[in-house]
Amino acid sequence: MKKLKITTIIFLSAAAICLCAMMIILLSSDGRFSFGGGNQNYSLVLEKEFDTADVKSLEIDYGMNSNDVLFYEGTGESIVIREYLNFRPKENQISTVTQDGTELQIKGSRRNSFFFFSFRPKNSYTEIYLPADFAEKLDSLYVKTLSGDVNSELSFALQNSFSASSTSGDITFPGVKAHEIQFHSTSGVIYVSAAQCEIFSASTTSGDIWARQVTGKSSVSSVSGEIALGEQSGDITISTTSGDIFAEQVTGEALASSVSGEIFLKRQNGDVKVSSTSGDIRVGALQGNFEMDSSSGEVQIADGTGQGRADTISGDVQIYLAQLTGDLNISTTSGWVNLRLPETVSLTLDFDSTSGECSTFFDDRLSFNKKGNKADGQYGGGAHKVRISTTSGDLRISEY
Repeated sequence: MKKLKITTIIFLSAAAICLCAMMIILLSSDGRFSFGGGNQNYSLVLEKEFDTADVKSLEIDYGMNSNDVLFYEGTGESIVIREYLNFRPKENQISTVTQDGTELQIKGSRRNSFFFFSFRPKNSYTEIYLPADFAEKLDSLYVKTLSGDVNSELSFALQNSFSASSTSGDITFPGVKAHEIQFHSTSGVIYVSAAQCEIFSASTTSGDIWARQVTGKSSVSSVSGEIALGEQSGDITISTTSGDIFAEQVTGEALASSVSGEIFLKRQNGDVKVSSTSGDIRVGALQGNFEMDSSSGEVQIADGTGQGRADTISGDVQIYLAQLTGDLNISTTSGWVNLRLPETVSLTLDFDSTSGECSTFFDDRLSFNKKGNKADGQYGGGAHKVRISTTSGDLRISEY
């Protein structure tokens, strides 16, 4: 009974301390502390206009707070900036907007707000209205926010650089043209409809990346999110740890890697090097040389012209080539190998397996050992070397 009284006293004392702390926070937070939904009404706290004549670049930095940044086409000839908050701010909690030479700068201040024992992540947003065609006359754009979204209904055509980043917010742009384009979000989604540049990079930790059309040398990476690309013109490097990779069409050299996700390149015009630890690798139509490595996933080329190498430990290998332009090397431990080659192919075959068997449409040109797990010979002149190695998998070569 005595222990129960002591426990009750300790609990009531802790509760009283918490209530006192909450009261202190409430009195000092200008009404920003709430026990539920709170006041979600946003009020205009800042509005400024700038002449476009002397502005060549925009720098927007909300790296210290959760602030959405929204770009719109304005109706006038000036740049209009409006900031909205859902609490009554102190003077030093309103963003500063200044012009330094030809650069217009918007700088957010630290203004965390409580939401029942937690910080409310989105308590403000900023609208930026740009005159018609002004977004196509800027030199550079830099926008950063901690956890807010960055969205634009405008396309930007910049002379130099473009950079948009958010820690956990989404980033959406219909189109960007610049010398260099950079997107980064830790856990948010990155979506760009069209990007034209010399250098393009997009990265996220757990968010997805969607890019419909990209022109330029590209680097796209995600740790656990998915990567989906439309048309890519230029060399590209794509990597993800556990997410899938999909590319509709790549014109240029492609380097793609995933630890446990699947990789699917629908149309690849250019050399390709692909690796996956446990996911499948699939290439639809290929025009170029290839290097493909998978530990436990399958490797597949549905329709190709080229030469190359494919290795897998436990996955199957299926490669259909309308034209073999050079040597072909394939190895698998426990998977089978299925090849389709044209009747006019010129090759020298070397098949070696521990327990697998070989079957081709030119068996009469080959020499087999007694067990049938080794075969060699020439077909069509023997111009290209085709080496197939398996442990327990079979080899089948049929006409394309």
